[in-house]
Order: sequence, then C-alpha cells, then structure tokens
Amino acid sequence: ESRMVASRKSPMKSPRSVSRTRVVHLLGSPSSPYYEALSLTYARSCAEAFDELTTAEFDMQYVVVHFAEEGGPLWSFPADLSEASVAHAPRHSSRAGVQALCALEADVFVPHMFCYPGLTAYRGLFGVLGAAFLGSSAEAQALVSNKGHARLVMASAGVPVAEGEVLIKNLKETTSISAPCIVKPCSEANSIGITLVKTDDLLQAAIDTAFALDDEIVVERFIPPGREMRVGVLEEEDGSLRVLPMFEYFMSSKRPIRTPEDKLATDDKGLPTGLAWAKGSRKCPADVEEALAARLGEAAKRAHVALGCRDYSIFDVRIDPEDNFFFLESSLFCSFAPGSVIVTMSKATAEIEHQALLRTMLRRAAERSPRHAKLSAKVHTMKPKRAKVVA
Repeated sequence: ESRMVASRKSPMKSPRSVSRTRVVHLLGSPSSPYYEALSLTYARSCAEAFDELTTAEFDMQYVVVHFAEEGGPLWSFPADLSEASVAHAPRHSSRAGVQALCALEADVFVPHMFCYPGLTAYRGLFGVLGAAFLGSSAEAQALVSNKGHARLVMASAGVPVAEGEVLIKNLKETTSISAPCIVKPCSEANSIGITLVKTDDLLQAAIDTAFALDDEIVVERFIPPGREMRVGVLEEEDGSLRVLPMFEYFMSSKRPIRTPEDKLATDDKGLPTGLAWAKGSRKCPADVEEALAARLGEAAKRAHVALGCRDYSIFDVRIDPEDNFFFLESSLFCSFAPGSVIVTMSKATAEIEHQALLRTMLRRAAERSPRHAKLSAKVHTMKPKRAKVVA
C-alpha cells in the first residue's frame, strides 16, 4: 500500500469546556503496526467504559500516532475511537501533529502507548507542554522497559530476582547460565521473543531469537511451577502504598510459562484484537497464605519505590514449590480499560469501582500539573526527584 499523504491543513481545535478538565488520550505507535493495534485495542476499551459522571467532569480528546513505513509517523485527531472515526480522520505530519497537540491545551494526558518510544520519548513531551499525565515518568518507564536494568535495581533494593545475566550483542553473547533457563529480549512486552530452554543444545537458538528483537537480552534461571503471580501496588492520597489483591496465573508442566498467545488474540496479520484469557487460566483475588502475601507485598512496595514508580505498579513474580519467590519483571502501564490488571485488582477489593478509580487518578494528575508547580532557581538537578511515598 502506498503511504497516505499527510494533510497540509492543521487539525481543527476543539472548543474548550470551561467547566471540565481536558483529558487527552494519546495512543498508537510510531514504530510498529503491532503496538499501534495493541494500543488502539486497549484505549478503545477504556473509552467505551466511560460513564456519565466521568464525561461530565472530563472533556475527553483523542490523538492517534500511526505507524508509517516511510517518512515517519502520521498523526490524527478523531472525534472518538470508533473504527469509522479512526479510519476517516485526516492524517498529518509529525510536525503538524505536535503543533495541534499543543493547541489542545490538555490538563492531563492518558498515555496508551506500549512501544518503547511511546513509553519514553512521547511521555517526555507532556512535561514540555506543561501538562500532567497518569502513571510513571518517562525516566521510570525507560528503566523498567529494560528488564536487565530493572532487575539490577530491584536486587539492589533487596527484592529477590532470579539468577541471571544480561547479554549484549557484539560485546557479550555467551552465558554461564545453563538449561533449564529463560531467554528473553530486554525491551519487548507481552512475552514476545521469550523462550523456555529445556536443554543446553537449544540455548544458542533461543539467544539468536532474542537478539533478532533486541540488542540486549536476559538469560535467567527457570523457576519451575510453583506458582506465577502478579502483585499490584496503588498509591493512596496520603502517599502510602496499598498492595492490591493479587492475580494468579495457573501454570503446569504442560504450560510452564505464559506466551503471547496466552495474552492476546490476533487477526490473520498477527495484529492484536483483544485479550485471550482462557477460562480458568487465572484468578483474582488469588488464594495466598497470609504470611506469603505479606512478604510479597513488602517486596513489591520496595520495588515500587526503588524503580521510581508513580500512581501504580505491577510485578510479575514466580514462586517455587518451597515458597521462595523471585520478581521477574515489572509493568508501569495501565489503560484503565475494564479488563486492565490494576482495574481488576482494584475492583477485587470490593471498595474501588472502576470509573471512580479513573476519576481519582485524573484529579490527582491534574493537581500535579507543571503549570501549578513552583520552581526554584536555586535547585540544580539533572533529573526529576522521586515522589515521596511511604512504603
């Protein structure tokens, strides 16, 4: 297909509501049609769930970054996220798109981008535009998006991680870890490129597969089932950290790890179309013995603080048959769709309703807008300070 010609006209600026907080949902991907489709799937689910209280308080706007094979990404500004609106919205060059983004004068951004540029560089735009956003900073996302870096930080904070090492293409391409082990790219999501290596003769093929996707990869000792959990942390209004009810994913000798097929349904082009949870494959709230839950929660809070997380965090944890646990990786992403992990965990408390949680998060983000911040000329720092949280 030929590249769609970018519109030379600037997108129309939507009339601004004086009574509602303007929220801009930024989605898509500049680097991958896979991540563009994944982002749109989650963002559309989020938007479809808005209730009357949410739309009465917040003026929702949408911006889509479209992957293009030549000439860089294109931007569109659909009125909503229906298939027809997204398909027919005029597309603009990145320069025109950023200019139009400025003109929207967002109070709060909700990032729905999964790809590495979306998690990092595009989040960096928000502060430049003087708007706050939900979730962790671009700096924290850059750290967590590299599984090799994140595991070192967590280990330094006293959080148990699986024995492993990072390999770097052309610098260190062999490992001392033997089978059984896990090989995975450092900066891919949804288990893309992961291999469970059962015998040493299959190790090099797994390393080659991971290196085809990333210049840095992780090789770590396989933690046999056991159990696999997701532990979520939610920041409260007072800065304290609340450990949410946990997810358990049911593993077995026939299904020892989660793969992309366990997580997402795809079309005949391999693009995501929705979640693919098999019935009975997971449970929330998980049945966790009190002492183990306390240990997992304390480790999750330590990891949240050490990684510089904000608002919420999610950690994948493997537990061996002796109840020793190992943090595998972390996720600082939530689309606030009904099936999102943080939303599902929150609803399992029987205290936190989906849309009420979203409204609380949006209000909190608006309050920390850079427009309201008082800066001191006496402060000199190369990076933003971590928010104060009470572990």
